[in-house]
Amino acid sequence: MQRDAARDVDDLIAMLVASAAWDDLEGLSILDHGLQTAAILRAEHPDDVELQVAGLVHDLGWMHRASDGTWAPDPRAAHDRDGANRVRPLLGDRIADLVGGHVAAKRYLVATDLAYRATLSPRSLETLAFQGETMSDAEVRAFEDRRDRDALVTLRRADEQAKVIGLTADDVNTWRSAIEGLARVSG
Repeated sequence: MQRDAARDVDDLIAMLVASAAWDDLEGLSILDHGLQTAAILRAEHPDDVELQVAGLVHDLGWMHRASDGTWAPDPRAAHDRDGANRVRPLLGDRIADLVGGHVAAKRYLVATDLAYRATLSPRSLETLAFQGETMSDAEVRAFEDRRDRDALVTLRRADEQAKVIGLTADDVNTWRSAIEGLARVSG
């Protein structure tokens, strides 16, 4: 297992709790942003628990395991790919692929939806610049061939909506049973 992968449900919850201490320059912690994203997805897609949990954990790539075993922020992370690696062993391929594809979905929407760029927060515009900007035509075609394209677009739109400072979403522990239901049994 990768060193920075969540070992079990308790470790994933610890990573989420630790993410409450870090603001990604938008006045909202990673945890609060994830909780808001998950709540939006739960309201819009109540039957897709994997999509909801992907919303909860989609930005955990900004966290890494420190030398003392605790979780700490890593502002240099490739947070989409790193996040997918953090959750794949525990939560499986679909959730990891959604986490790993949420940046590509932003680039796709910028390329294909003329109004989308205007919905991006200042931080999302800043990160778009170093994430590759607008997709090329070839990248758009490849993205459109993904089996999870619609779920990725849904996750990305919820990601942009979930940046309301002061909005209270459910506590992280309200997601424990959903995470436990999706978690792979290690052995």
